[in-house]
Amino acid sequence: MDALQLYLSSDSDSEASTVAVGKRKRGRSPQPHLSDMGLQEECSRQQEERSAENCRSASPPRLPSPPKDLLKGNDQSLQTHGLRVRSFPHIDGNFALHVYIPVVLSSIARSKLAPILKKASNLVPQLQSLENDVPFNPAHKSGNECSSVDCIKLAKEYHISLSRTVPIRIYQIDSIVSMLRHKFYNQKRYSIEFGKWAVFVNDERTRSFLALEIVNGGFPEIQRQVCLVNDVYKLHDLPLYYKNARPHISVAWALGNGDGMRKVAEELNKFSGVTENGLTVLCSFTFNKVLCKIGQQVYPIWTRVTQHGIAKSS
Repeated sequence: MDALQLYLSSDSDSEASTVAVGKRKRGRSPQPHLSDMGLQEECSRQQEERSAENCRSASPPRLPSPPKDLLKGNDQSLQTHGLRVRSFPHIDGNFALHVYIPVVLSSIARSKLAPILKKASNLVPQLQSLENDVPFNPAHKSGNECSSVDCIKLAKEYHISLSRTVPIRIYQIDSIVSMLRHKFYNQKRYSIEFGKWAVFVNDERTRSFLALEIVNGGFPEIQRQVCLVNDVYKLHDLPLYYKNARPHISVAWALGNGDGMRKVAEELNKFSGVTENGLTVLCSFTFNKVLCKIGQQVYPIWTRVTQHGIAKSS
């Protein structure tokens, strides 16, 4: 009897094991062989490599490296362009605004200034003319000595600034030009006298300018005109002109902050016979025009009045 129970029990366990195994086989897929798994991984890796290769071949070619000179910074560029530095960053839609009196020296004034400027070029051979930034005395560049004053390269036109050079937006142009013309409508001609040599330095202190300064005739009138421009600038929220401005025309420039050039100005004043009382007149000019440059466009603000009382446009 015990033997029969043992047989039945053993047989039942065997059946239960068989059923359990069957359920496990139906519940999950058979495990792949190790060699099959390795084959699948190899196929997957090759497929990824082909995809990456296709992406690389479809992408645009890389640009060549920039020239080494370009990577050296702006030193060479600044030297080439006379260390000119923007007073304000360039922004699309902005235009540089400058109000000034154009000055064209007469042939008599030019002949009077030429020997003085020749002496200046001997004292500072690196002087540059404002006419396209050419050497003030080309003879120095070639290593030759020029005894004639004809070697001196004077600019065709100079200017007396009545404002800073500031950026404005395009929608401000019409308003500024209109207000300036209204402010200057009742101006009259007057004589401007240049009385001494002086040195001015740009805001960035990279260039110094040899200039003829106005110390007597025309000084009060120019101060009043600066105030007129300041009124318009103030209404447009623009920086005003320098306090205690010293009106002048720059005739030459050189690199540096002006320390050496000031001694040159002193020498030129002695050479020209400039006195301390400010009564010396090196040359003179008759005021007859005010211009406003915005970007590359020049707007006439005031010109000499005709007999009909209408300002002539240049």
